[in-house]
Amino acid sequence: MDINQLKDQLQIINDRIKHADSKLWFISAFYVGILWYWISNIKILKEMLWCYYICTIFFISLIFAVWFILIYLSFTPRLKNIHRDSLFYFWTIAKKDFSSFRDKILLISDSDVKEWILEQIHTNAEIANKKMTYTKYSVYPLILLIIISFMSLFII
Repeated sequence: MDINQLKDQLQIINDRIKHADSKLWFISAFYVGILWYWISNIKILKEMLWCYYICTIFFISLIFAVWFILIYLSFTPRLKNIHRDSLFYFWTIAKKDFSSFRDKILLISDSDVKEWILEQIHTNAEIANKKMTYTKYSVYPLILLIIISFMSLFII
C-alpha cells in the first residue's frame, strides 16, 4: 500500500469523526429544545401535586445528567497512547522543541511514514468508534425525554 492510499484512508476516518460530532450537535439541539420546554413550564409544574413535581424534576434532571456525561465522553474520548512516539502525533510534536522536531522529521524514511500513518489510522478509528458509540447512547435518553415531554402535554 502506498502513502497516498494510506492518506486517503486516514481522511475517511477523519470524516467519520467529523460526522459523529455533527450528529452529536444535532442531537444536542433537541436536548436544548426540550430543556427550554421544561424550563418554560416550571410554573405549571409547581401547581402539580408535590410528589409528581418532585418525581418529574428528578427524572428530567437525571436524563439531562446522563446526556451531559455522554456529551463529555463523546467530545473528549480518552485513549491510551499505545504507539511509540510518532512524529505525526500532536502530543509528541508539542513535547519536542522545534529544532529537535525538525532534525528528526527530516531523517524519517518512507517505511516510518507508512507506519506512523497506519498508527494514526488506528488511533483515529478508535476515536471515531468511541464517538459514534456515545452518540448512539445519547439518543436513548433523548427518546425517553421526548416520551416524558409528550406525556406531560396531557398532564400539564
